[in-house]
Amino acid sequence: HFAATTNLDPIQRLFIEKIREYETKAKTAELGLLDADQDVKRSFQENLDRIDRIFGVDSKLDMTKFPTISFSDPSLLPPTSMEKLSDDAGYQQLVEPDDF
Repeated sequence: HFAATTNLDPIQRLFIEKIREYETKAKTAELGLLDADQDVKRSFQENLDRIDRIFGVDSKLDMTKFPTISFSDPSLLPPTSMEKLSDDAGYQQLVEPDDF
């Protein structure tokens, strides 16, 4: 890291140092709030709790993560099963309508 910043001008070097400082602080920030005092953290948590109550969120559910969505394939009839239905007049009506 340091070798890349030695040939930068002082402003660029300061900018890079501040970014690294922010990165270090952000890893340990409580509730994702960097340099926040206890009043801000308490207010933020109260707002999160209020939103949870409004939307009826279970306390076990993490609302900061995108929900996992799963889809299942619809059950389809194999083509051979259509032959069994071909004896039915209603099936013929669907396959070969009279108005064509």
